[in-house]
Amino acid sequence: MWLFRRFIRLFKFEGHPVQRFLTAVLAAIALNLVFGIAFYFAERGTQEGLGIWDSIWWAMVTMTTVGYGDYYPQTWCGRFLIAYPCFLLGISLIGILLGTVSEAVVDHFSRKKKGLHKLTMNNHVIISGCPSVDRVEKIFIELRMSLGDGAGLLIVSDRLEELPQSLKELGVSFVRGSLREEGVAEKANVGESQGVIVLPDSQDSNDTEVYATASFLKNLFPTQVSRVLSMIENASSVELFRKAGLRYIWGDGLPDRVMTQDLNQPGIGEVVGQLLSYRTGCELYLRKHRSTGHPLSGLQIQALESPHQVQIVGIKRGADADLNPPKETVLTDDDELVIIARSSAECDEFMEQINA
Repeated sequence: MWLFRRFIRLFKFEGHPVQRFLTAVLAAIALNLVFGIAFYFAERGTQEGLGIWDSIWWAMVTMTTVGYGDYYPQTWCGRFLIAYPCFLLGISLIGILLGTVSEAVVDHFSRKKKGLHKLTMNNHVIISGCPSVDRVEKIFIELRMSLGDGAGLLIVSDRLEELPQSLKELGVSFVRGSLREEGVAEKANVGESQGVIVLPDSQDSNDTEVYATASFLKNLFPTQVSRVLSMIENASSVELFRKAGLRYIWGDGLPDRVMTQDLNQPGIGEVVGQLLSYRTGCELYLRKHRSTGHPLSGLQIQALESPHQVQIVGIKRGADADLNPPKETVLTDDDELVIIARSSAECDEFMEQINA
């Protein structure tokens, strides 16, 4: 016991599990060489043909308690002054190595579960904030259907203690904290992401928290402002976000208006739901065109005649959208086509066809 305590104190197996593991490995190599060389000098006169590498091999076999028996001590010195401490210290090292490996593995998964690890993923989509797990889960489901199974998804929240099981099943990663806190944006690798959706971090939060996070990201990554999209709840916040040059989505009483439409025209709610979801293969897309000066109706006819399942239903001109433009509408450079398609890939194939 005294020898073991002196051994632990000598090599200072302290600090991070990885550091302790490396220390134990270096100690094992050092002791392997020491005992191997000592065994060689103690036994070379008794064992004919014993070489230095044979002795080092014996030391490692003994320290790991494998005990092949191809070499063994035959002298009193070799047995009690070399083999005995080699065996005891070898068991100690094996215990330390196994313990540090287990601790490092447990620590890794525990930190990952609690959102304390720095991520190395890129081209991922981040949701900042978690007003409710159910709401965030619905957004991630839509993102997964839109981006595919291989896309990285991440939630950053100060409210969650650990990642909920429902989000784990969607392949979502987790970083705990607020993107405004020092080092959290770096942990989330925001600079390499393809976009950030900013939500409040609780149901009681207001748009001030969302504005603070979006403004922070704008200052931190000024060239990526278009990748940050905020969800705001109050009409009074619209002008604030607009003046700050921040992208935002505001419901503007959308559920109430859909209910009114559906009351007068039963089934309209289901139609709107299909357009706003990736579940049914009937999504809205915005695409730039190369048909400046040409009538929109010409492109609509091409869509009808195309083998692709697409429809051009309108245009977006600046901040205004028109889903039922006059037939004589002529396209300008600033226009974007509003297209219904089964998938982003099919929409892009159609655009390549008409832009060729």
